[in-house]
Amino acid sequence: MRCIICGCRDVVEVPCESYGKNKCPRCRHVWFALEPGASRRYHEETPTWEYKNLAVRDAMALTRKRIVCRALGRRPRSVLDVGCGDGSFLCSFSDRVRRVGLDINRTIPSNSDVEVFSVPVTEFVTKEKFDVVTSIHSLEHMEDCVSAMKAILALSENVCAVEVPVDRRMHCFLGHVHGFSRKSFHVLVDCVRSEFDTVLYKSNLQNRSELWVGRRRATDAN
Repeated sequence: MRCIICGCRDVVEVPCESYGKNKCPRCRHVWFALEPGASRRYHEETPTWEYKNLAVRDAMALTRKRIVCRALGRRPRSVLDVGCGDGSFLCSFSDRVRRVGLDINRTIPSNSDVEVFSVPVTEFVTKEKFDVVTSIHSLEHMEDCVSAMKAILALSENVCAVEVPVDRRMHCFLGHVHGFSRKSFHVLVDCVRSEFDTVLYKSNLQNRSELWVGRRRATDAN
């Protein structure tokens, strides 16, 4: 079996009580051999994550907003958040910004002016490109994280920001299909970011996590 991130052929199958776990000795990526239900979601009985401290949630949203706006160099005209959850990050932007979210578990109130689509990013069909595309602690929930990462980048016109947990204690947490290490996340980014320059990596923004921010490379019109 090959590692889905780095292609290493020495993947180790680790027996677990209720699911199979695969671990790559080279990039230290972990992923689970789980059978998704009819809804294509893993761990269907697991409740959706909710912040216990809303002040912390809002402070984290503002911090991420400042990071992506700094990378863009101006206020964005449009933002797409993949795995938007309760919409706290999108709602940190002014309503003058076009705000769109993707999440198969819609938790944003129906009276919100944030537009939400309940489809996976790999099935989101649109001709629109967004100034900023983000994915905050959602890539680890996606079965095919490589295709998902490519789809996320393809939707970005300028800046893309992706953040994942890199804490081994979180590998079985709340429907995680993938357990990233910092190395495996960096390998994944480098494999798919051919049209993007890395602006920054930031560690431990939220507990043990890794954030990558990239800017689409300008193309020569000639």
